[in-house]
Amino acid sequence: MKIENNESTGSDSQRNARPVRGRKPTQESRSAEFRVRLIAWRQTPESSRPSLRALAGQLGTTHQMLAYYLDGIDTWHAKEQAMRIRERAVAEGREMTMRECCEAIVLPGLFREIEELRRQAKRGPLDHWQVQTLNLFAKQGFSGAKEILEKCRQMTPQEERQARASETAAGFASAASDTIARIRKEAESGPLSPQNVLRLKFFARRGHPGAKELFQSLRTQSTQ
Repeated sequence: MKIENNESTGSDSQRNARPVRGRKPTQESRSAEFRVRLIAWRQTPESSRPSLRALAGQLGTTHQMLAYYLDGIDTWHAKEQAMRIRERAVAEGREMTMRECCEAIVLPGLFREIEELRRQAKRGPLDHWQVQTLNLFAKQGFSGAKEILEKCRQMTPQEERQARASETAAGFASAASDTIARIRKEAESGPLSPQNVLRLKFFARRGHPGAKELFQSLRTQSTQ
Protein backbone atom coordinates (compact mmCIF):
# COMPACT_ATOMS: atom_id res chain seq x y z
CA MET A 1 0.00 0.00 0.00
CA LYS A 2 1.43 3.35 -1.05
CA ILE A 3 1.68 6.03 1.62
CA GLU A 4 2.05 9.64 0.59
CA ASN A 5 4.62 11.82 2.26
CA ASN A 6 2.62 14.24 4.44
CA GLU A 7 5.33 14.96 6.96
CA SER A 8 5.82 18.63 6.09
CA THR A 9 3.79 21.15 8.10
CA GLY A 10 2.64 24.70 7.68
CA SER A 11 5.60 25.89 9.70
CA ASP A 12 7.95 24.75 6.91
CA SER A 13 6.99 27.77 4.84
CA GLN A 14 8.19 30.04 7.64
CA ARG A 15 11.64 28.48 7.70
CA ASN A 16 14.59 29.89 5.85
CA ALA A 17 14.55 28.63 2.28
CA ARG A 18 18.30 28.16 2.49
CA PRO A 19 18.97 24.51 3.43
CA VAL A 20 20.88 23.74 6.62
CA ARG A 21 24.44 22.64 5.91
CA GLY A 22 24.82 18.87 6.01
CA ARG A 23 21.09 18.15 5.57
CA LYS A 24 18.97 17.71 2.47
CA PRO A 25 16.12 20.14 1.82
CA THR A 26 12.73 18.88 3.03
CA GLN A 27 11.45 18.27 -0.50
CA GLU A 28 14.45 16.02 -1.20
CA SER A 29 14.03 13.93 1.94
CA ARG A 30 13.61 10.21 1.37
CA SER A 31 12.22 9.47 4.82
CA ALA A 32 8.72 8.62 3.53
CA GLU A 33 10.18 6.39 0.80
CA PHE A 34 12.28 4.52 3.35
CA ARG A 35 9.33 4.05 5.69
CA VAL A 36 7.01 2.82 2.93
CA ARG A 37 9.61 0.26 1.83
CA LEU A 38 10.19 -0.79 5.43
CA ILE A 39 6.47 -1.37 5.97
CA ALA A 40 6.36 -3.58 2.87
CA TRP A 41 9.55 -5.31 4.05
CA ARG A 42 8.04 -6.11 7.45
CA GLN A 43 4.86 -7.46 5.86
CA THR A 44 6.91 -9.92 3.80
CA PRO A 45 7.45 -13.34 5.47
CA GLU A 46 10.84 -13.38 7.16
CA SER A 47 11.92 -16.45 5.20
CA SER A 48 11.51 -14.71 1.84
CA ARG A 49 12.51 -11.11 2.54
CA PRO A 50 16.04 -9.71 2.18
CA SER A 51 18.08 -8.72 5.19
CA LEU A 52 17.87 -5.14 6.36
CA ARG A 53 21.42 -4.61 5.16
CA ALA A 54 20.49 -5.94 1.70
CA LEU A 55 17.44 -3.66 1.59
CA ALA A 56 19.67 -0.72 2.46
CA GLY A 57 21.87 -1.61 -0.51
CA GLN A 58 18.84 -1.66 -2.81
CA LEU A 59 17.77 1.78 -1.59
CA GLY A 60 21.25 3.26 -1.73
CA THR A 61 21.39 4.05 1.98
CA THR A 62 22.93 2.56 5.11
CA HIS A 63 21.82 -0.20 7.41
CA GLN A 64 21.97 2.26 10.34
CA MET A 65 19.67 4.71 8.55
CA LEU A 66 17.02 2.06 7.91
CA ALA A 67 17.30 0.83 11.50
CA TYR A 68 16.64 4.41 12.63
CA TYR A 69 13.46 4.64 10.55
CA LEU A 70 12.37 1.14 11.52
CA ASP A 71 12.26 2.24 15.15
CA GLY A 72 8.81 3.80 15.46
CA ILE A 73 7.56 2.72 12.03
CA ASP A 74 4.20 1.53 13.40
CA THR A 75 3.54 4.87 15.09
CA TRP A 76 4.41 6.75 11.90
CA HIS A 77 2.14 4.50 9.82
CA ALA A 78 -0.74 4.98 12.27
CA LYS A 79 -0.32 8.77 12.12
CA GLU A 80 -0.31 8.70 8.32
CA GLN A 81 -3.50 6.65 8.28
CA ALA A 82 -5.11 8.93 10.87
CA MET A 83 -4.33 12.00 8.76
CA ARG A 84 -5.85 10.45 5.66
CA ILE A 85 -8.98 9.43 7.57
CA ARG A 86 -9.48 12.98 8.86
CA GLU A 87 -8.84 14.48 5.43
CA ARG A 88 -11.35 12.12 3.82
CA ALA A 89 -14.04 13.00 6.37
CA VAL A 90 -13.43 16.73 5.84
CA ALA A 91 -13.50 16.36 2.05
CA GLU A 92 -16.81 14.50 2.29
CA GLY A 93 -18.23 17.10 4.69
CA ARG A 94 -19.09 14.69 7.47
CA GLU A 95 -18.08 13.61 10.96
CA MET A 96 -15.84 10.59 11.35
CA THR A 97 -17.56 7.28 12.05
CA MET A 98 -16.91 5.41 15.31
CA ARG A 99 -14.51 3.08 13.52
CA GLU A 100 -12.69 6.01 11.92
CA CYS A 101 -12.37 7.73 15.31
CA CYS A 102 -10.82 4.57 16.72
CA GLU A 103 -8.33 4.34 13.86
CA ALA A 104 -7.52 8.06 13.87
CA ILE A 105 -7.37 8.72 17.61
CA VAL A 106 -7.03 5.51 19.61
CA LEU A 107 -4.65 3.45 17.45
CA PRO A 108 -1.85 6.06 17.23
CA GLY A 109 -1.86 6.28 21.02
CA LEU A 110 -1.62 2.51 21.37
CA PHE A 111 1.31 2.38 18.96
CA ARG A 112 3.06 5.16 20.88
CA GLU A 113 2.68 3.09 24.05
CA ILE A 114 4.15 0.04 22.32
CA GLU A 115 7.10 2.10 21.03
CA GLU A 116 7.73 3.42 24.54
CA LEU A 117 7.78 -0.17 25.82
CA ARG A 118 10.23 -1.02 23.03
CA ARG A 119 12.56 1.78 24.16
CA GLN A 120 12.31 0.64 27.79
CA ALA A 121 13.06 -2.95 26.75
CA LYS A 122 16.25 -1.72 25.05
CA ARG A 123 17.33 0.02 28.27
CA GLY A 124 16.79 -3.03 30.47
CA PRO A 125 14.39 -5.73 31.64
CA LEU A 126 10.65 -5.00 31.85
CA ASP A 127 8.54 -5.39 34.96
CA HIS A 128 5.57 -7.73 35.32
CA TRP A 129 2.95 -5.15 34.33
CA GLN A 130 4.85 -4.04 31.25
CA VAL A 131 5.10 -7.65 30.06
CA GLN A 132 1.40 -8.16 30.76
CA THR A 133 0.61 -5.07 28.69
CA LEU A 134 2.67 -6.40 25.79
CA ASN A 135 0.91 -9.76 26.03
CA LEU A 136 -2.44 -7.99 25.81
CA PHE A 137 -1.32 -6.03 22.74
CA ALA A 138 0.08 -9.19 21.13
CA LYS A 139 -3.24 -11.01 21.64
CA GLN A 140 -4.99 -8.13 19.89
CA GLY A 141 -2.77 -8.65 16.86
CA PHE A 142 -0.15 -5.92 17.32
CA SER A 143 2.92 -7.45 15.67
CA GLY A 144 5.25 -4.90 17.27
CA ALA A 145 4.27 -6.12 20.73
CA LYS A 146 5.01 -9.72 19.77
CA GLU A 147 8.45 -8.73 18.48
CA ILE A 148 9.28 -7.01 21.78
CA LEU A 149 8.12 -10.02 23.80
CA GLU A 150 10.40 -12.31 21.77
CA LYS A 151 13.46 -10.19 22.56
CA CYS A 152 12.86 -8.61 25.97
CA ARG A 153 13.69 -9.96 29.41
CA GLN A 154 11.35 -9.75 32.39
CA MET A 155 12.64 -8.52 35.72
CA THR A 156 13.29 -11.02 38.45
CA PRO A 157 11.30 -10.54 41.71
CA GLN A 158 14.38 -8.96 43.30
CA GLU A 159 14.83 -6.56 40.39
CA GLU A 160 11.16 -5.56 40.61
CA ARG A 161 11.52 -4.79 44.33
CA GLN A 162 14.61 -2.70 43.64
CA ALA A 163 12.84 -0.86 40.81
CA ARG A 164 9.82 -0.06 43.01
CA ALA A 165 12.11 1.14 45.78
CA SER A 166 13.94 3.41 43.33
CA GLU A 167 10.66 4.80 41.98
CA THR A 168 9.40 5.45 45.51
CA ALA A 169 12.65 7.19 46.46
CA ALA A 170 12.57 9.30 43.29
CA GLY A 171 8.94 10.27 43.90
CA PHE A 172 9.68 11.25 47.52
CA ALA A 173 12.72 13.29 46.47
CA SER A 174 10.63 15.15 43.89
CA ALA A 175 7.87 15.87 46.43
CA ALA A 176 10.46 17.02 48.96
CA SER A 177 12.04 19.38 46.44
CA ASP A 178 8.66 20.92 45.61
CA THR A 179 7.81 21.32 49.31
CA ILE A 180 11.17 22.94 50.12
CA ALA A 181 10.68 25.40 47.25
CA ARG A 182 7.20 26.26 48.55
CA ILE A 183 8.53 26.75 52.10
CA ARG A 184 11.34 28.97 50.81
CA LYS A 185 8.79 31.15 49.02
CA GLU A 186 6.66 31.35 52.16
CA ALA A 187 9.72 32.33 54.22
CA GLU A 188 10.36 35.26 51.91
CA SER A 189 6.99 36.78 52.75
CA GLY A 190 6.93 36.21 56.49
CA PRO A 191 7.38 33.77 59.41
CA LEU A 192 6.84 30.10 58.71
CA SER A 193 4.01 28.11 60.20
CA PRO A 194 5.02 25.53 62.86
CA GLN A 195 4.07 22.72 60.46
CA ASN A 196 6.43 24.01 57.78
CA VAL A 197 9.23 24.46 60.32
CA LEU A 198 8.85 20.79 61.25
CA ARG A 199 8.77 19.76 57.59
CA LEU A 200 11.90 21.74 56.83
CA LYS A 201 13.68 20.24 59.85
CA PHE A 202 12.66 16.75 58.70
CA PHE A 203 14.01 17.32 55.19
CA ALA A 204 17.21 18.89 56.54
CA ARG A 205 17.94 15.86 58.73
CA ARG A 206 17.60 13.59 55.71
CA GLY A 207 19.96 15.67 53.61
CA HIS A 208 17.55 16.94 50.95
CA PRO A 209 19.26 19.64 48.84
CA GLY A 210 18.57 23.16 50.07
CA ALA A 211 16.70 22.14 53.22
CA LYS A 212 19.63 22.35 55.65
CA GLU A 213 20.84 25.70 54.31
CA LEU A 214 17.34 27.19 54.48
CA PHE A 215 16.77 25.83 58.00
CA GLN A 216 20.07 27.24 59.28
CA SER A 217 19.35 30.57 57.58
CA LEU A 218 15.98 30.84 59.29
CA ARG A 219 17.48 29.92 62.68
CA THR A 220 20.13 32.62 62.23
CA GLN A 221 17.46 35.19 61.38
CA SER A 222 15.39 34.23 64.44
CA THR A 223 18.34 34.77 66.82
CA GLN A 224 19.21 38.20 65.46
